[in-house]
Amino acid sequence: MDLYDDPDAVKRAVAEINETLKDYCKALMETGVNGIMLDTLFASGSIMSKSMWDEMEGVYVEELAQVIRENNGLVMIHNCGQNVYFDIQIKRMDPVAISFQYPPDDCADFKECKEKYGKDITLIGCVTPANAVIGTDEEWDEMCKKNIDDMAAGGGFILATGCIVVSKINDISYVETVKKEVVDFLYELLKDNNMTVGNLEERLSIEPWKLFTSGEDISTELIVIGRGLRRKVIYSFFI
Repeated sequence: MDLYDDPDAVKRAVAEINETLKDYCKALMETGVNGIMLDTLFASGSIMSKSMWDEMEGVYVEELAQVIRENNGLVMIHNCGQNVYFDIQIKRMDPVAISFQYPPDDCADFKECKEKYGKDITLIGCVTPANAVIGTDEEWDEMCKKNIDDMAAGGGFILATGCIVVSKINDISYVETVKKEVVDFLYELLKDNNMTVGNLEERLSIEPWKLFTSGEDISTELIVIGRGLRRKVIYSFFI
């Protein structure tokens, strides 16, 4: 109610808090991290109007984004609210990537989101985390495939959950689904970029937990992350 009853007082408080957050962003960048992901849940139709968010938070996260870039960091956004305001957030923060759960307010579905924003922004998502625990394997597989079909074309996409990663995932079928959809495509891409399948398999046997191929004159970065006792791997790719 304070946003309606006394917005100026709220703005003064946010401005003071933001100075601390700027210092925090600087301190994080000094550790050597590549960037910072800002959680902007309020910038969604499930919380407040677009104009209210822009007035009450947009101006301040823009300042944070500037601090991150001034310290050679990448600006990213996470927002798992419904009807996310991609347009005004991009205007304010100019992020390189957005992690999200639902299509933005100006897109009917994920396909339209890819067409509208995928050329300039890396899209991260949008598998529903709860399905990892309470859904069936078939539902999980279908959701992963749907996200890949809707947003992977042309690169600029990272398959992930739209919010938290559920720690109870043990025999993670997500991994198998991604491998089936991506590996054949990835191998062909590696061949086209002067890197053989043997090179990749050799790398995987040596460094199964983390692999970067961007230094090999290749247009795709491959990140392989191991999870679980069975040392299965998740293939996430983006161009």
